Amino acid sequence: IWAISLGFRMNVYDPTIPILLDALNFLSYSIDINVLGGLPENYAVSKPGWSILLAGLFSVFDFSETNSYMQLQRITSIFISSITIFPLYFLCNVFVEKKYSIVGATMFAFVPRLIENSTYGTAEPLFILFLTTTILLFLKNSKKCLYISFLFAGISTLIRPEGFFLFLAMSFLLIFKFKNEKFKFPKYLSVITIFFIVLLPFALYTEDTNPGTSVFSRIIGSSAQYFQTSDEESYVSSDNRLITTSKISAITGIEYFVKHLGWVLIPMFIITAPIGFILFIKNLSYNRITIIVIAIVISIPAFYAYSYPIQETKYLYALFPLFCIFSILPLKLFIEKFQKKNILIAIIIAILILTSVLFYNYKVDS
Repeated sequence: IWAISLGFRMNVYDPTIPILLDALNFLSYSIDINVLGGLPENYAVSKPGWSILLAGLFSVFDFSETNSYMQLQRITSIFISSITIFPLYFLCNVFVEKKYSIVGATMFAFVPRLIENSTYGTAEPLFILFLTTTILLFLKNSKKCLYISFLFAGISTLIRPEGFFLFLAMSFLLIFKFKNEKFKFPKYLSVITIFFIVLLPFALYTEDTNPGTSVFSRIIGSSAQYFQTSDEESYVSSDNRLITTSKISAITGIEYFVKHLGWVLIPMFIITAPIGFILFIKNLSYNRITIIVIAIVISIPAFYAYSYPIQETKYLYALFPLFCIFSILPLKLFIEKFQKKNILIAIIIAILILTSVLFYNYKVDS
C-alpha cells in the first residue's frame, strides 16, 4: 500500500511547478536558518517546526539553483505524507483487527486532497504525521509512551498551532486516565511540564523577536475577537490606510464549517465516516471517547478560520486520520457479513485506490 501510494504521489508530482504562498515562506525561513546557523534574530514565525526540519535537510545538500531546494521541499513533504500510514495502521489496530487496519491505512494513503496537499511543500503532512503518532502513543498502556506523546504534542504545536488544541484534549482526557491511580497530580504535572519544556523556549524567542506572534498570543488574540461588542473591526495597514472588516461570526463559522466538512468527506468518507461516528457513540470506551474528544477539540481552529470565513479545506485535514478510524467500523460490519472476507478486503482496497486515481485525475488541476 505504501509503495503504491508513494508511486502515485510521485507520478502526479511535477518538478517544473515552483512552490508558492505559505510554502514559500517556509522555504525562506528555512534558508535563513541554514545560512545563519541558527534562528534569525531580527524576525520570527509562529510555526517554525517545518522550516527547522527543512533547514537541517538543506544543510546536507549544496544546490546551485533555488528551484532545487523547492523541489527537495516538495519531495520531502510527499514522502512524509506517505509514511503516515504506518502509525495510522497501528492506531486503527487499537480498534479493529489487523486486516481491517490495512483498509483504514489505505483510505488515508489515497485521500485525493492529501495527495494534492503533499505536493505543495507545506507543513500539513508533517503535522498530521505527528498528530497521528501522538494519539497512538497516548492510547498505549505505557507511562513511557504517555510521556513521549506529550513531547510529540509539543513538537506538533511548533509545526502548526492546532497542536496546542491536541494538547488541551489530551490534558482533559488525562483526568479520566489517572482517576484510579495514586499520586495523580505529580504524574499529571510531569507530562504537562514535558509539553511546555518543548514549546516555551520557542514561544519566548518569538515574543522577544516579534511580540504578539507566538502561539499563545495568537490563541489569546483570536479568542478575544469572539467577545468584541462591535460588528466591525478596523486597523491601519502598512501604507497607513484604514481597513475595516466585518467581525467574525459564529453563525458564519457553523455554515462554512459544515459546508467544508461535507466537501472533504468526498469521496472516501462521505458514507462511512458519519456511520462510524454513530457506532463510536453507541458503544463508548475510553479509547473511543479519546478519539471523539480529540476530533471535536482540534476542530476548533477550523471553526475559527471559517468564522471569517477563510474558505480553505486544509484546516480540516488533521481530522482525516480520525475519519479513517470512524470509517473502518462500518466497513468491518459489512465485510463480516460474507464468508470470503480476505477477498472482499482486497476488492475494497482496489476500489479505494481506483476511486482516488479517478477523483484526482478529474478534479485536481496541477
